[in-house]
This record gives sequence, C-alpha cells and structure tokens, in this order.
Amino acid sequence: RRERKIAKEALRMSEEKFHALFHNSNDLICVFKIIEGNRPGNFIEVNDVACRKLGFTREEFFNLNPLDIEPRDMDNGIRREYENLLLEGCCTYETSFLTKQKDWIPVEVSTHIFNLNGIKVALSMGRDVTERKQAENELKESLEKTTQAMEGIILVTAKTLELRDPYTAGHQRSVSKIACAIAREMGLSKKDIEGIHLACQIHDLGKIYVPAEILSKPGKISDLEFEMIRTHPQRAYDVLKMIDFPWPIAQIVSQHHERMNGSGYPLGLSGDDISPGAKILGVADVLEAMASHRPYRPALGLNKAMEEIMENKGELYDHNVVEACLKVLSKKDFNLFK
Repeated sequence: RRERKIAKEALRMSEEKFHALFHNSNDLICVFKIIEGNRPGNFIEVNDVACRKLGFTREEFFNLNPLDIEPRDMDNGIRREYENLLLEGCCTYETSFLTKQKDWIPVEVSTHIFNLNGIKVALSMGRDVTERKQAENELKESLEKTTQAMEGIILVTAKTLELRDPYTAGHQRSVSKIACAIAREMGLSKKDIEGIHLACQIHDLGKIYVPAEILSKPGKISDLEFEMIRTHPQRAYDVLKMIDFPWPIAQIVSQHHERMNGSGYPLGLSGDDISPGAKILGVADVLEAMASHRPYRPALGLNKAMEEIMENKGELYDHNVVEACLKVLSKKDFNLFK
C-alpha cells in the first residue's frame, strides 16, 4: 500500500510538472490526430498560449484541425514538409496561423508524430516570429534604400564620365544592356544581374585619370598613350575597392580586360581566375566597342564584332559567355542600338 501511495504521488507530481511545462511554454503547442488517409484530424489538446494567441477556447479548438488555421493554398514547400512529417516522423517549416479575429500570425512550426495510447498523433510547436519578420522587413527596406542610393551615385558617376568623353557617351549603358541580356540567358540570379548592370555603368571609371585629349584623339594613338589607357581598370579598382558594395563590382570592373589565355591586362589573369561577371562584361565591352564609332576609327559593325568573339571563343573569351551572347543577338526582340 505504501509503494502504491508513493507511485501515485510520483504520478501526480509528474502530471503537474507536465501541465506546468505544457501551459507555461512561450510557444503555441497543439496535439492533433492523424486520421485515415494520413490526413490531419481535429486537435485533441492545446496549451494556454495557443488559446491566448489565436483567440479560440479549448472547446473551440477541439472542433478544428490544422487545415482550419493554416492557409488553404499552402505552397509546395509546406506540402513537402507535411509529406516529410508522414515519411520521417518530424518536420520544421514556416507558415501562418489564422486567429479567431481573422488575422494571420507568422509562425515557425516544429512537428513530430508519436503514438498516444495506441493512437497516431502529431505534436506541433509554433513559435510566433512576428517581431523577427518585422525586423527582416525593416532590414530589407533599409538595404533597398541603400542599394537605390548606390545606384544613384553610380549613374551620376557614369554621366560625369560621358560628359568628359563624348565619344563614348552611352557606351557604358549599351554594354550594360548586352551584359545583362547575356547574364539572363545564362540563368544568373537577379542579384548577380543587378551587380553586373551597375559594374557595366562605371566599368570605364578609371579613364577619368587619362587625359581627355588622348581619349578623344582622332587617328592612331602612340604606344605611350595606349599604356596610359591600359591603366584604367586598375585605377577604377583603386577607387571602387574602398566602397563596400553588396556585389563584387570592383573585381568585375578591374578584370574586364583580362582574357581567358592570360593575354589581357592589368594582371594577366586567365581561366577561372577571372570572375564570371568580368567574363560577361569583357565580351559585351568588345562587342559594343567594335560595333560603334570611335575617335580613331569608324564603326566596324556588328557582324565584324560577332566574328571577333566567335573566332576567339575559348581563347580570349569564355566559351559559355560567347554562346549566350550569340543566342541573345539572334533574338528578334533584341536590338543593340535601340
């Protein structure tokens, strides 16, 4: 009898401990049945936090199931997580819970399946991530404003360069148009394409250190003058490296005259040592420069420019970039000079 009393007291204390932990958790805790067809059934237990956060009484909860408080148009990611729950017995995902007042609360849900007195049930713990989502949105807005400010500075710089060197007015914009089209054709991310776009807008920034009379000189330039022009990628890098862009703009700009076989400048890089963005910018730059008029020669034309990159595909220019460029140029809706 004494042992039975001790066991009964231990069970009571265990139940009280469980009750205290269950109802004083910071997270919403719900237990629901897994019914025929592996579908989620009604809730059979919820904690006080779930009732308080969602506004339902315990009795109201027992007439609901997870599909009543989660979005009906669950995306494929959430559906996959539920499939993982059935397959592996546990899953973690982000979703939203619908309150009694028809508001949505963003939550991070962790669920696992177990047997309760021979019944297959799932225990879900939902953490309210409203404050985290708000912080993420504020950070996103801040980054967007910073990005817009950077874009504005870059565009103003590009305009300044074009005013100083009228013969290349619009060159950087045209290069950007080609390079971004190539990047999209190659399947680069939106963020990477944005970085390439901005790098193109100021890829000739270093020419601000080259005397204007050399840049606009008609006829052939001397070897010394050409060496001065060749310094512009490194000059641009020295300026841009001091700015903490969210893209490798300084690297792309400094390498756009490097070539696959190491014959380029300023560092003679080759192959994979050249960044992907610089490989794209390099091809776009050559194409636009050859197809357009320059102080020292008339325009060579688009066909001649295409011959150049095709003949040197894999030797001077990245094979994949050239292939993507040719696909872009073959499209009827793409016009380099519009």
